[in-house]
Amino acid sequence: MIVELFGLPGSGKTFYCNELREKKKYRDIMTFYKEKFFGKVIFHLILIFGMIKKEFRKTYNDLIDIIGTDINKKNWITKEAEMNIYIKYIVIIYFIEKNSKNLVIDEGIIHYCMVLFAEYELDKEQCFKIIEYFDNKYFKDKKCICNINCNIDIALSRMKNRNRKRAPIDFLSDDKLIILLERYEQFIGYIKNKYTIIDISELLN
Repeated sequence: MIVELFGLPGSGKTFYCNELREKKKYRDIMTFYKEKFFGKVIFHLILIFGMIKKEFRKTYNDLIDIIGTDINKKNWITKEAEMNIYIKYIVIIYFIEKNSKNLVIDEGIIHYCMVLFAEYELDKEQCFKIIEYFDNKYFKDKKCICNINCNIDIALSRMKNRNRKRAPIDFLSDDKLIILLERYEQFIGYIKNKYTIIDISELLN
C-alpha cells in the first residue's frame, strides 16, 4: 500500500511520515532525498537520465498535453521557478510509487498538484486530470490518501518556529504566505470532496 500524506506546510506531514516508518515499518524514500546530499544527487540523476527513457518521456508528454500552454506560466511567488520542473517531479514520483510497496510519502503527486494550483494558479480541473491520469494507471486500488488536519494560524506559527530556509515559501512575507496557505487550503477542500480520505490515526493505531 502507498500512503500519501497531504496538508498545509507546517501541518506535520514529515512527523507522521517518521511515525509510520518507525511504528508500522513503512518506507519513506523521499527522506533520503530530502536529508542526504547523495539522495539529492541520485534524485537529480534520475531526473536527467530518466526523462530520456521512452516510458518516462511518454508520461511527461501526456501531462504536458493535459496542461497545455500553461506550462510556460511563472511562479507568482518567486517569478523564476518554472512549472516544468514540478511536472518532472510528478513523473519521477509516479515511477517510485509504481514500483514500491508499503511506502509513505509526504510530497507525492497530490502534493505537487497542490503546488501547481496554489503557486502557479493552474486550474483545479487540470490538476484533477493529472491525478486521475495516475488513478487510471494504478492508484485507485493501491493508494491511501491521508490528510493532516491543521488550520492556517497553526501552520503559520509552526513555519515561523521551525525557521527553515530551504524553499522560496520560507522567505515570504506574512501577507503573501497567508494568501498562499489559503490557496493550499482551498485545494485540500477540493481533494477532500473528491476522494475518500483516511485519518492518520487509523493507520497508526
